[in-house]
Amino acid sequence: MNAALAAGVGLPIGAAIAETVKYFVGDHVRLICQTCGTETTMKERVCPSCDSPLPGTGEFWIGVGLAGTGVAVLVLILLTLSLNLPLVLIAGALLGAGIDLILDSLWAYMGRPAPTTGASA
Repeated sequence: MNAALAAGVGLPIGAAIAETVKYFVGDHVRLICQTCGTETTMKERVCPSCDSPLPGTGEFWIGVGLAGTGVAVLVLILLTLSLNLPLVLIAGALLGAGIDLILDSLWAYMGRPAPTTGASA
């Protein structure tokens, strides 16, 4: 029961850490719009010129790696029945950070209409 609680507490901690890192690093990471070629910072989710979503592939794959590592550590803990609570907390934080990065990288593509190019008839 304590291990499940530690993993559950680790999830929001990891998500908060991921958001904090993105906040402080966002001004220093440059992205180039694939549609119009405008360069902007990572804090922008859409291109300021053409309003198309900016690429989030790096953020996505980092999130997949973090989430995969968190799941692997949790599976190893369950298989060995060690139930080391600080390790479970760290694994939950890795999983939470990974899920946050994956969802954040996909957020620009979900619920946004496709940019219109050209005039409609």
